[in-house]
Amino acid sequence: MHRDVEISVVSCNNRGNMIGWLFVENVNLSVELVKEGLYTLHKSAEHSKYFKLLQQAEKYAKDKKINLWKNYIEEPVEANNNSHKPVYEGMVKEQKTNYVEVLVSENTAKKNNSIDDAESFFKKNSKTRIKAVVESVLDGNTMKLLLLPERNMILLYLSGVRCPPKGVELGDEAKFFVEVRLLQKDVEVTLEGVLSNRKTQSFYGTIHHPAGDIAFELVKQGFAICPKFGMNYLHESAENLWATERQAKENKLRCWKYHTNTGQEIAEREIVGTVIEIIREEGLLVKSSRSKKLQKIYFSNIIPARLGVEVLRGESNGNGQPPATQASRNFGKHFHEIPWAYEAREFLRTRCIGKKVNASVDFVQPKINKFEEKICATIIIDGINLGEELVKEGLATVMNNPREEESSQCLYKLKKAEEIAKQSHKGLYSKSSPLKPYITDCTSAAESARAKALFSLQRFPMLEAVVEYVVSGCKMRLHVQKENSFINFLLAGVTRPFDEGAIQGG
Repeated sequence: MHRDVEISVVSCNNRGNMIGWLFVENVNLSVELVKEGLYTLHKSAEHSKYFKLLQQAEKYAKDKKINLWKNYIEEPVEANNNSHKPVYEGMVKEQKTNYVEVLVSENTAKKNNSIDDAESFFKKNSKTRIKAVVESVLDGNTMKLLLLPERNMILLYLSGVRCPPKGVELGDEAKFFVEVRLLQKDVEVTLEGVLSNRKTQSFYGTIHHPAGDIAFELVKQGFAICPKFGMNYLHESAENLWATERQAKENKLRCWKYHTNTGQEIAEREIVGTVIEIIREEGLLVKSSRSKKLQKIYFSNIIPARLGVEVLRGESNGNGQPPATQASRNFGKHFHEIPWAYEAREFLRTRCIGKKVNASVDFVQPKINKFEEKICATIIIDGINLGEELVKEGLATVMNNPREEESSQCLYKLKKAEEIAKQSHKGLYSKSSPLKPYITDCTSAAESARAKALFSLQRFPMLEAVVEYVVSGCKMRLHVQKENSFINFLLAGVTRPFDEGAIQGG
């Protein structure tokens, strides 16, 4: 599905179906279907330039007794008759030419060891590691640091984690856990945020120690949780912290001792498979490499382009205009006519169809009324996060406040990608809408319109098209992009017997 193909239109039947030859990577599909014993020769094939190849293909299927020919018994031939030349497996495929391509300030130490302007100090030192000594630990995620060599004293809150306060259950234990590892130790600190409304100069940051990251250890042992507001200061490690927190939840460690999973149970955490079809612009149909089953996998926390931009009250929509409400959910007569929906689908189709992807399942949305169960995952292809790239191009948006149990492991990266799209005015954040294409739907058009379309298609020896839907082995719905039209297409030169049994005799 959604593969690039080439077609050569021969005629049109009285039902409006275009009849012709279809090629996938220079392979004639009609010949291959006959060769595999799935179809037989149609009487109209004898007038075609591919008739000999079709005859050879059918002879090959008969000799190998494949599918329809499994019970085939060849009739005896008289002695004086010339024997037919054997069909060899390496059958030469026809060559095609003349086809038309279509489509896709310096810090001064003070005597009182204070910092006069916390904002300026942060801007100057936010991207560097500063040597420090841990002077005291107030609780599991708060400590006083002496910055070297200026000897400035600051209050540091660990970014992305929160421990119980001192004096409550697990609070003293978390404080002791940090003290035995960091108190009076030489460390390095990266400042990631500043709290300017405090009497004491307070910052958010990450502590670096040769033995590891204390924030990860607190989360890993169940002493800390990962609140969403604290993740805003993290740049690269937010996803790792969330993954560590999920593991602590599953193991029911300390803070999570009484935790119960309110979401749908996930049977398979990792899915590896080949992409068969693009589900609009919000998911993929994947054939699993392990179970060989077809599974629908959707992007986590992503709002598809057809639903427009979700804008919070008082928030800019990214194009300098007053905030707009969410776009009306109008699916349009044709999917291709919805602004940016077709562009999003093509973005995924050209990168994914026929390729192997790795899906890390974040959560499963249960079945509600007529809506089926949804597997929501972070999908990776060749090391690239597909959802992140889709959002970065402005072809999708990100949910503002997803529930904790229904959050992507890469939510921070998705938000960052959305900001990039807003700043660069891409896709949904563009100052102008894409041109609305004029679609010619020959599948339901009048006979005169189909005749006109047939004449237009026959002008070219070969056309490229995209398979939108497969009705049967020899009938499919194609999108001819050069003509911007949809056609029903039947393979020429083959027919499928109504009797599913094997063909007997000659």
